Amino acid sequence: ITLYTIYMPILRIQIISFIQTWNNHKIQKQPNRPYLVPGKPFMNYNFPPTGVL
Repeated sequence: ITLYTIYMPILRIQIISFIQTWNNHKIQKQPNRPYLVPGKPFMNYNFPPTGVL
């Protein structure tokens, strides 16, 4: 319980930071993979480009 109390807030902050960093990185268009949608994962998920769905 003590370890949980000490390390859980630190772990939670690190996980949130990782998620924000991952969702804001840019996926580049790749000529050999036409099925990939370029852009930022957060924007692609919440506001998909037309014709993707």
